[in-house]
Amino acid sequence: MTLGALARTAARLCGAGAALVFRVDGGAAHLVARHGRHDIPAELVARAVTQRRVVHARPRRGGVVVAAPALRDGLVTAVVALHRSGARRFSAGSVAQLRALADHAALVIDHARVESDLALEGDRRAAMSEVLRLVSQVGTDPTPVFDAIMSSALRLCRGRVANVFLADGDMVRLVAQNYFSGGSTAATEA
Repeated sequence: MTLGALARTAARLCGAGAALVFRVDGGAAHLVARHGRHDIPAELVARAVTQRRVVHARPRRGGVVVAAPALRDGLVTAVVALHRSGARRFSAGSVAQLRALADHAALVIDHARVESDLALEGDRRAAMSEVLRLVSQVGTDPTPVFDAIMSSALRLCRGRVANVFLADGDMVRLVAQNYFSGGSTAATEA
């Protein structure tokens, strides 16, 4: 289930007009999915993260909101928050469903993080392999190796500008550079 589908499901199952799904890293909540128009105060989500428990509130503009955190190894990794109009609180059954959906959101987020880490590791290995291949083939001109290092850095960091410097005793030399020109590299000595 995608996080967008999870937000829709949470709203439908719990009778809410809106649902938000947050990924939590280092105590900061990042919105990753939403369903419907909402009036969910950021303070409510922050309280769910810091207190590590389900939090209910009545926003100033009306309605009822609830936020449920998902914990992994004692840390909050996701929060699902719901808003409904009217004064009717969320039932214990709805809160239990919301907790289960928050746990599921945490699993989806963890899975995406693992996939991203694996992809990045594969990209790093491919970049290292390319640089090592060039090192083994290069004669006296190291320019292709510096260009490969620079290209790999741009790709891995999703950068637009890169410079490669070589320490030579007390001096540092610029050996490759790239500007916004769309990826062409040019070795330069300074």
